[in-house]
Formats: sequence, C-alpha cells, structure tokens
Amino acid sequence: MGEVKVVPISEARARLTTLVDEVARGQETYFIASRSRVKAVLLGADAYNTLVDRLEDLEDSLEILKARLANEPTRPLEEFVQEPEASMTIKERLHRLVDELPEREVQAAERYLEYLRRVGRGPVLRALLDASEDDEPETEDER
Repeated sequence: MGEVKVVPISEARARLTTLVDEVARGQETYFIASRSRVKAVLLGADAYNTLVDRLEDLEDSLEILKARLANEPTRPLEEFVQEPEASMTIKERLHRLVDELPEREVQAAERYLEYLRRVGRGPVLRALLDASEDDEPETEDER
C-alpha cells in the first residue's frame, strides 16, 4: 500500500471516478475528510480483502493462543477436515445430531420434524429444500 492521502469530501465527490480507479489499481489509499476530520477510507477491493484476511488470521491465532494458555487441546485444521463427519451426507449428520440430543429434547425434535414433513408442501420449506447447500456464487478461484 502506497502513501495514504487525505482528500476533502468535496474534492472526493468531484473526482470519485478517478479516485476509485486509482485505489482499484492498488496505487493509492485515500482518507476522506470532512471539516478536518477523517470520515471514511477509500481503498481498493484487493487491499480490503487482504486486510480482512489478515484480521481473520490474527483472530484465529489469538484464539489458538488463548486455548493454549488455558491448556485447552488444539489440533490442526487438516486433521479436523479429515474427520468422517466432513464427508457425511445431510441425513447422516441429522441422524448424528438426533443421537447426540439429550433424551429430554428428543420428543421436541420429533414433533418439529413431523411438523416440517406435514407442511413440506409449503412454498418456504420447498424453497429451502430445493436450495443448494452453498448459496454463495462461485468465485473465479472455485471455477
């Protein structure tokens, strides 16, 4: 990231297209000021995504450190992903969830599932059942 420049909001409004092009190319980052106070930051999407990724990594690292300090067990993500549950079908996961329910909650879960089956012809449930598991659009990397 290059030098951060402060731009008055009136100038930013007049030059918005140019400023957006510059930040999109990664050339600049701008603080947008109003009455001598910074009100917003204009940075490119790549720079923003990099910052968010770094923040998420730091938050994960912090959680791991907290767990270690509390002597809680930790394990690598690769180990977690290789668990059988990762390859289970939805029905298998549902069966597992029911098996793990406390006995006092099993009857309520059964009533709820029966309710879903009875109203299964309703438009909302039909839309939920027809929806793909991943409702996010594919990114370029996923294609």
